[in-house]
Amino acid sequence: IPSAAPAVINASGAAKISKLQINNLLGVNLNGNLDIINALDLQNGLLNIAASNYIRLVAGQSPVLQGGSAASYVNGKLRWQSFITSDPLPFPVGKAGKFRKIEILPNQNSFDFSVEYEAELIAAPPPARTLPGAFTNVNQQWYHTVSMIAGSSFFTNATATIYYEANDGVSNAAALRIGKDDGAGNWLDIGGVGSGTGSGSITSNSFNSFSDFVLANLSGTVPVALLNFNGNYVNSNVQLNWRVENEINFARYQVERSTDGINFTAIGTVAAGGSS
Repeated sequence: IPSAAPAVINASGAAKISKLQINNLLGVNLNGNLDIINALDLQNGLLNIAASNYIRLVAGQSPVLQGGSAASYVNGKLRWQSFITSDPLPFPVGKAGKFRKIEILPNQNSFDFSVEYEAELIAAPPPARTLPGAFTNVNQQWYHTVSMIAGSSFFTNATATIYYEANDGVSNAAALRIGKDDGAGNWLDIGGVGSGTGSGSITSNSFNSFSDFVLANLSGTVPVALLNFNGNYVNSNVQLNWRVENEINFARYQVERSTDGINFTAIGTVAAGGSS
């Protein structure tokens, strides 16, 4: 119910609830860990969870997750217990005003209630890791951390689908990939192709362990954080101005022009400033 202040749920011990619907413009603060038996419905407002806590959809009654958007997401750790192998597990997670959903489609060699996954969005540059030869850069705005909490003996492999938005800077969907932390200081190329420029999604190839997942580029424009962009007509020319942040491992901008808004031609480059 909308109110003048965030709602508060105080959970202690092995707290459980049948269904939780979030419909409060100012959000809901969860103190403690909470298990959802039947349904989590994200309609309006954030579900805020402390860094040391989580909310979990538990297997047994086939819980459902409804909603999930920039207006209502899990601001913290979300867990799934799963014995389902045919449907992806959605994680509508966000942090610091950024909502980016990730879906995991696991392949388990047995149906078991003890298999459990956890995902969280980190709204910060990922740890510095060595890029594979094919990558020019990785996203410096956000990344996902996905863990397997229990049931590793039942797990064989999985794929991940990450959803991106227009301000993530994806201008060449064919060059978009997913990188995964190998646990030894390197990013691995786990494939995928973006579904489109601007907003869209990308699904990885199969992998056999969980860690950090990040958007990466093979070539073209890299998703730095674009703060503003404008163009002005000055002395019979067009003057372009833009400001960005997180220009890390980033060499240059390619400026293009078009007469029809469809076909573009490169007219020059601008070196990156190398500033964070």
